[in-house]
Amino acid sequence: MLKNYHEDGFTLVEVMIALLMAGIMVAAIFTAFTTQHKSYTMQELVAEMQQNLRVAQYGLTTNIRMAGYDPGGKAGAGFVSADVSRFNFTVDIINSAGPTPEYDGDVGDLNENITIGFSAGNDGDNNGLADDTDGDGEADVATMILENKDNLAAITVPPQDWAFADNIEAIEFQYLDEDGNILATPMAAGSAQLDDIRSIRVSILARASRPDPNFLNQSVYTPASGVAWDLNGAAAGNAANDNFRRRLLITTIHCRNMGL
Repeated sequence: MLKNYHEDGFTLVEVMIALLMAGIMVAAIFTAFTTQHKSYTMQELVAEMQQNLRVAQYGLTTNIRMAGYDPGGKAGAGFVSADVSRFNFTVDIINSAGPTPEYDGDVGDLNENITIGFSAGNDGDNNGLADDTDGDGEADVATMILENKDNLAAITVPPQDWAFADNIEAIEFQYLDEDGNILATPMAAGSAQLDDIRSIRVSILARASRPDPNFLNQSVYTPASGVAWDLNGAAAGNAANDNFRRRLLITTIHCRNMGL
């Protein structure tokens, strides 16, 4: 006589249903993770650009407001040169002979001759766009620098460059007189218009440090002059047409020590 054994377990159909449900759950988790990762990457890139622009705005505001600072009225401090992507000015803030007063009637001490903008090595043609150093036909990014130097032959400290803001793709400086009229650039050393500068209208384009493969930038970026930047090596005004996120800052900063 045969015995009837009761065997516990899952049928093939039950196993297939369980595998299907597990697959759905894994797919849902992976989709949520991918979405969150894309969102995090985007937010990280945007935060990085905004931080660079905040640093640039703070540094520009602080220094431009100091341009021409001459408490004794004898140092002849003011703008030395001004162009679309960099400017040079002097201040009298150090007394080389002692602690007081805090000025000495000249602009020859270290930290009294300031240049801000792209360096000549990063913008050789001085058009406000970082040079295409990798040869891909598109503007690269560069560091906006602040250069300190002295004017006295007796001081042997070489010019000192500090990074002002990283990953800057384009800069435009416009110089305005007391009536808000735009002064023509370039203004070389000795130009009479240098003494007429009362404010600087700043346009800065920051670019993300790395591309976002899930984003296509088709925006056209136009500084205060109204002439769109040529970012992709084609006709001016064309969209960037790449995967880099960008942010544009336009602000006007008053030179409170000029024209006193």
